[in-house]
Amino acid sequence: MVAGGAGRAGRLAVSQKPESQDLRFAGGASHRDLLVRRRAISAPGPIVDMSGCVLGRHPGLFGFTVGQRSGLGVSAGRPVYVVARDFETNRLVVGAKGELLASSCTVEDVNLLFYRLPALLTARIRHRGREVPCTAIVAGDCLTVSFLEPADAVAPGQAVVLYEGAVVVGGARSALPTVLGKRIQRIMVVRNRVLGLRRAVLL
Repeated sequence: MVAGGAGRAGRLAVSQKPESQDLRFAGGASHRDLLVRRRAISAPGPIVDMSGCVLGRHPGLFGFTVGQRSGLGVSAGRPVYVVARDFETNRLVVGAKGELLASSCTVEDVNLLFYRLPALLTARIRHRGREVPCTAIVAGDCLTVSFLEPADAVAPGQAVVLYEGAVVVGGARSALPTVLGKRIQRIMVVRNRVLGLRRAVLL
């Protein structure tokens, strides 16, 4: 919209340049290449499963994101995903899809647009992620977001945006997700089916 207006005004030559979401200051390099160039990539280390069994080696934790499946270079006999990056031990932890599900997360750097939070919200964890029904409770400078159904690939440092319908209520940065066990996952699925039936009856 801005570029179009600039072009119609005929004053800005940059209006003819194509839009880009790349790292313009990286000179065409990927984000990983940029980190390597600036020596921000951590040292190589082990890739382990949830029980601590070593499956392979990684070239540096900064080259991976929680939820990533491709490019791991390990053979586990089943699909595995990045569950966590343990910077203290330099281990890349991988697991099954279900190991990525979280029941809640504590968030920091909270920015709320309303003094009182609605009883029921939805949370979007990452860009283009699905909105998950949730509740949120303020505790000091932090906010605890409890998901009413399992949320996928919640990782420290991710943005968490809260909505009431189409209205943005606030945002924060995820600090610590609470990962679900398989039994709790099943309980939450059953509970939400019951809640869905109750809502349908009320409607």
